[in-house]
Amino acid sequence: MHNRYAFRLIHEKQGLYYAQGRAMHIMAGILLFLYAFPYFLSFSDQWIMGLGVGLPSVMILAVALFKRPLLQLPDNNRMFRILEAGFLIMGSMHFLQKNQILPCLFFAFVASVMMFLLYLESRIFQPQGMYLGEEGVVVELPLTTKSFSWTTIQDLQYRDHYITITLKDERQLQFRVAEPSQSIVWDEIYTWCVSQINKA
Repeated sequence: MHNRYAFRLIHEKQGLYYAQGRAMHIMAGILLFLYAFPYFLSFSDQWIMGLGVGLPSVMILAVALFKRPLLQLPDNNRMFRILEAGFLIMGSMHFLQKNQILPCLFFAFVASVMMFLLYLESRIFQPQGMYLGEEGVVVELPLTTKSFSWTTIQDLQYRDHYITITLKDERQLQFRVAEPSQSIVWDEIYTWCVSQINKA
């Protein structure tokens, strides 16, 4: 009998997370295009800035609108977030030099949001799992990791791809999972879990 079991978590809101992240990429691309637009109006004098900011903004918009699957890959998404935050910070500094306080603050705020999203998405877009071990149950969630020792668990059930953990304080936590990574039946896992609960 194994002494550790692993399940892959299935997040029902994963599609929503991808859609929200894509919307933020589109917003960043639009802001950068608006930032670059004045340089296009005087392209002969400021063509370097026009191309330097305009081309990345068009690239961000094109990928976000027409190549959505690319942004669902964690490394690609991370690269675009860093690019967006960097150009938005540059825009904020530009507006600060021009003494345009409101655009400066707005671009700085959006850049901060992009950096915060970079942290969140580094977890959300990575595979997460549930692990049953001799120390207890560990559940990797999009924004945090929860651990439950066997002394706090009253029961653990599996039904229709959901694992339900009943705690001794009568709380119930339910997680949708894929099939266990080991080629074993749930009855074996349940028997092992009961033995761990009784030993705790």
